Amino acid sequence: MARIRRNYSQFKDNVSGTGLSDRDMLMDMLLTEKQVSHVYEQATMEASSSELLNMFEAFQQDEHTNAHAIFETLQEKGWYETVGSGATRNSRRFNGRNFITASPVNSNYAVKSSARNFGNKLANNSLASLEY
Repeated sequence: MARIRRNYSQFKDNVSGTGLSDRDMLMDMLLTEKQVSHVYEQATMEASSSELLNMFEAFQQDEHTNAHAIFETLQEKGWYETVGSGATRNSRRFNGRNFITASPVNSNYAVKSSARNFGNKLANNSLASLEY
């Protein structure tokens, strides 16, 4: 048991040294779960046997369960708002259609000044670079 505690304290120190907040780590985990789920979706559609199909479906269900638990934690802490929960709605025109964007980036959680502007830069650049 002492070994586990020692390893945990080393891990905890390493995480705090990264400059990532709890919110950042949870958001990263949620995005990772979403990406892995997409991979399992593709694998499920291309499974060559029913055994393989069932295995990938079970893996994907595990990813959904994990992602939902992370999502609920983010919501409980007020770090992730859905449109139905009162998040700010910003409507923009894109190719003649309205679409809803995320609420404005709140960078109060950011530890370093370079991280504070990253979300805004990413949001502005990604919308400007999309052309069809």
